[in-house]
Amino acid sequence: MGGLLSTRRPSEREWEIVLNKNLEWQEDGSQKELNYSVHLSYDDLSPELKQCFLYYSLFPKGSEFIEDIAISMWISEGFVQPDERSESGQLDLEEIGVEYHRELVARNLLEPDESAESGWVYVMHDVVRSFAQFVAREEALVVLKEQTDIRGLLSHNQKIRRLSMKLTDSVLEWNILEKLESLRTLVIACNFKPGGGYSLASFASLRALDISFANCDWLVGYLCQLRHLRYLSFTATDISRLPHDIHEMKFLEHIGLFNCTKLNKLPDSITKLGRLSLEKLVIDYAPSIELVGPEFQTLASGVGSGAIVTRPFPKLRMLELRGMSRWKKWEWEKEGKAMAMPALDNLSITCCMLTRLPSGLASSDRYNLRTLYLSELSMLASLENFPSVVELDVLYCPKLKKISGFSMLRKVTISDCPEPEVLVGVMGLRSMLLDDEPWEIFGTPARCTPKGYQAGPPRQLPQNLTIIR
Repeated sequence: MGGLLSTRRPSEREWEIVLNKNLEWQEDGSQKELNYSVHLSYDDLSPELKQCFLYYSLFPKGSEFIEDIAISMWISEGFVQPDERSESGQLDLEEIGVEYHRELVARNLLEPDESAESGWVYVMHDVVRSFAQFVAREEALVVLKEQTDIRGLLSHNQKIRRLSMKLTDSVLEWNILEKLESLRTLVIACNFKPGGGYSLASFASLRALDISFANCDWLVGYLCQLRHLRYLSFTATDISRLPHDIHEMKFLEHIGLFNCTKLNKLPDSITKLGRLSLEKLVIDYAPSIELVGPEFQTLASGVGSGAIVTRPFPKLRMLELRGMSRWKKWEWEKEGKAMAMPALDNLSITCCMLTRLPSGLASSDRYNLRTLYLSELSMLASLENFPSVVELDVLYCPKLKKISGFSMLRKVTISDCPEPEVLVGVMGLRSMLLDDEPWEIFGTPARCTPKGYQAGPPRQLPQNLTIIR
């Protein structure tokens, strides 16, 4: 209720409107078991926010929601709508989705998970979830391990648009899903088998597919039957590849690969997909990958000397590569005019053995990259030539000595990097967090002063660290 009232002017009249609305709802004879304050908060949401809120009814009790994943799924369903700001280039759909999510939190319909290490994990109170599941009951279904007659349950709900299944003790037969032709979102956290057929052709309307904890490598070859799929995610599965014809999935915008330990290669044709719509690519824990070759970011049409290289991944904005612990080499030389990933604005690399970032990525022609996050690059010795980056985080890189060519850099965080010697070419640097100690940087030549209150003697920068404008 507090979240709802916070959206109103602090006047008696405004609060009376909310009170009377509540009384009207009670007299209306609606479901008495539902929480009145939750209903009021829901009723006050815009149509787009109502859809986003009800989407959370898909996730069972005890589930955690990672903000950016939820927003990507909303976008895949068309819940996040462009407005005049997106049309003018001020905000993109993901940023509008962040605003939606922020409002749900402000209204206490979502709550930050205080126990999570990340600040981007949220939970939903049981009362709020019960309300959401009741309101969405005609379109969304959650199947848990306690429900035994799954085939019968699904046969009575063939018109549902969203389905979530979390079965720990059962093996699902895939063919029991094939009559659910209206599905737009399918979330499966269980093992399953073909059960009489290998096909996804009946899911023509599917927009989001999220599969976890399953042996589903057999399914990969049929993914391209999902012509309208926009969101694809695999977590802790046995997949070893993505389909070779993935470029035929012309609407695919988001690919997430988490803890897929058998994945050893991405298909060359993924660059053709990138030419169309892909905006976000996440690979998390793929320890079998040792080399990312030039085919990942080179797209040629034609053959031989007449081949024309075009821009692969022209819309890719966010690239996250995590947990690729054997990854030692990224072959990507600087291109001519056809630069790959020209729209990339956020790059995150964690836990690998790269000694340097490739020249095709670190380019003076790359204007849109703003945020660079590097953690646990155990062999990284230097970081050079990212003139557009505004915010840089470098954590747990024990061999890093030099950072240079970051002319637009405003803020840098360096932690657990014991050997940094020089930051050079950082004309715009204003703020530095060095092993949790904040510093202000000003003037030419650069002078550093401790930021904020401190007790005891003045802090000093490490003697071996030099900052050169």
